[in-house]
Amino acid sequence: MINFSARGAYGRFHSLLGSVGLREKWHEFENEQTRHALRQWCKENGLEINETVDFRRLRHSPE
Repeated sequence: MINFSARGAYGRFHSLLGSVGLREKWHEFENEQTRHALRQWCKENGLEINETVDFRRLRHSPE
């Protein structure tokens, strides 16, 4: 069992996923859940989503 409140927990979880061959599947799940949560948040806050923008290709530029 992994204690997610402990320091380094996500890293241990990530290593565990890699050791059982589930890292890619986890990232797909995590990405889909993030997209769902963002869409829901935008809907609840009256924001329209432009699905034609590929945000994966955008890079954050530090100011």
